[in-house]
Amino acid sequence: MYNANTYYSILCFDTSSIGLSTIQDAKLKIYRKSLSGNITGIKIDIKSGYFGTSSDLTQSDYNAAASLVDIATMSVPNTNDNYVEVTPPSSALQYINKTGRTQFRLKCTSAVDFTSDTLEIYGGDSSSYSPQLIITTN
Repeated sequence: MYNANTYYSILCFDTSSIGLSTIQDAKLKIYRKSLSGNITGIKIDIKSGYFGTSSDLTQSDYNAAASLVDIATMSVPNTNDNYVEVTPPSSALQYINKTGRTQFRLKCTSAVDFTSDTLEIYGGDSSSYSPQLIITTN
């Protein structure tokens, strides 16, 4: 027996306030809550709108089609309560929904071994450590 499971998280941001502005740049920032095992990286997919049919997450949403797959790979924050950020490539910026929601699916990559590998990040309920999508417009 070995550990080869991949676990997903979906982050949802209300990007409707961008409106007609042109997006110049974006950064996705996440904070580590805890880590056990060996996570080697976090691959990111983007969806203009929702993975699935609504903002209510269901199990099938984690396998739903993305607008763009593997837009970036981010490292794992090196300590609890620390963050990492990644800049999506310019080809992904067109998928930021200027009139609604934009979602990101995070997929951890880990070694195939006997160790359970789990990365927990803070969610939107944390005032100090919530994930952030920082968008620069002109």
